[in-house]
Amino acid sequence: MTVRLGGSVIDDSGRRYLPIIDEPTESQVDEIISLYATYEGILEISHQPEPALGPYRLTLYAEKEGVLLKNGKWLYLLLLGQYEPNGDVRVRTIDNKEFEPGLAIHWGDYYPSRARTRDLELVRHVFKEFARTGNVSEDIMS
Repeated sequence: MTVRLGGSVIDDSGRRYLPIIDEPTESQVDEIISLYATYEGILEISHQPEPALGPYRLTLYAEKEGVLLKNGKWLYLLLLGQYEPNGDVRVRTIDNKEFEPGLAIHWGDYYPSRARTRDLELVRHVFKEFARTGNVSEDIMS
């Protein structure tokens, strides 16, 4: 099974697709994650082919907070898709107590507000863990 990293960022010229990297190293993950300190965009790391059971894809949605206010802060939404034994898909998220419970709009859709973070180092850690182990600790994403 291969781990594949790919995504896109939105810069002044529009959406720019990143090269797909099979079996990314930690330094490659660092380099790609660093882009999301500057650009909005989406990043995915996944198993290829997808397994029948267990985690299969970790997705990051990076969005500038308060776009109309131009406050320069970034919000990161992390979603980990996992196949359950009964065939259902479970989506694991972080539970960031920095935010009030409830829903928040992120990339135009409603998500649990506590599934977001402003901590790019946490994002970096989660992506490295998935690249290394194919999963993320349930202590971080439940």
